[in-house]
Amino acid sequence: MKEDLFKYLNKKDGTLISDDVKKCWYEARAYVLHNLPAWEGKDGIGKDSSRHLEFVIGGTSTLMLSVVRQIALSAHYTNFNDADGSNATVINIPCNNSDKEKVEDLLRSEECVANLYDFCNENFIDVSIRLVDNDFENEDAIRITEDDVRSYIETQNDDVYSIDTRRAQYVNMVYNMGCEINNLPPDDPNTAERYNIALDVFCYQQSAKRRKACWNDCAKVNPATGEVNQFDIRKKLSNVFCADCFDSRIREIKDSATGNLEILAKCEHSRWVVERLVLGFAPFSKEDMYKDEELFGKERREFREKQKKAFKHIDLCSYRDLKRLSPEDMKYDCFLMLAIPYILSEVKL
Repeated sequence: MKEDLFKYLNKKDGTLISDDVKKCWYEARAYVLHNLPAWEGKDGIGKDSSRHLEFVIGGTSTLMLSVVRQIALSAHYTNFNDADGSNATVINIPCNNSDKEKVEDLLRSEECVANLYDFCNENFIDVSIRLVDNDFENEDAIRITEDDVRSYIETQNDDVYSIDTRRAQYVNMVYNMGCEINNLPPDDPNTAERYNIALDVFCYQQSAKRRKACWNDCAKVNPATGEVNQFDIRKKLSNVFCADCFDSRIREIKDSATGNLEILAKCEHSRWVVERLVLGFAPFSKEDMYKDEELFGKERREFREKQKKAFKHIDLCSYRDLKRLSPEDMKYDCFLMLAIPYILSEVKL
């Protein structure tokens, strides 16, 4: 099923983002996802690898900054260490000193990577964006020019400008499982056997009709305005960005997902953190954290939900802190990773 979801993604306050920018998002997505297998290598970048992807981006046009955005959304690997930041994906952008402030403003825009730029030097962020001098050299880096992207896009048809959402619909169903996951205790989320019943329901007891209905419900178009709530469309696209990384996960897994569950879940959390920052979310401030610590039970849940709607999320933190702050949310990362083989068997792109 092909959908034009970028059509509905605008700034958080509803201010429109131009069609030209969205066209570049689609072109960058097509180019990056096409090339990821070659960049990663046939065995992927697994948990024991010492490799990381490093890029040099040729220029700061809208298209090239869209490539930066898409690499940030897509290049996440299980060998990343969120304690010291090692093996992060590195994106280098050469520019003159006189242009650096302008380029930083472009990067911070909602058309590009938004809040990611200001947080990408934190150890728990697995994508680093660096402004470097024009004479920057790294022979091991992957160099991308605008001609590279345009040459690839010229070989494609108009399918580039839409998204096959079939895998994303399955991802969305993970968050619509209900009691099968909600009732699991959060004390040991990385034990695969705990998810056996939920996996059975997910794989064999979910109808295509319900899956489609849940997908259509998660970001409805206002018939009067043709617009979609900006919080809701970000939730819907989150499923897409998650599913986009499934092939990378499969290339990394040398045995079963069960045996690598915690490693895969940590990688998924790192990916999600970057995605949220790119979509304009921010971590809790010190004041937010203080308020959260004062609350309990229903009041705390309601406070966190209110903050989400204000594009602030307590889970924008390291995996270690996630265990302390929101252990119940870790179950979804684990379940998603266990569900990948089934989803890929059901939907072959």
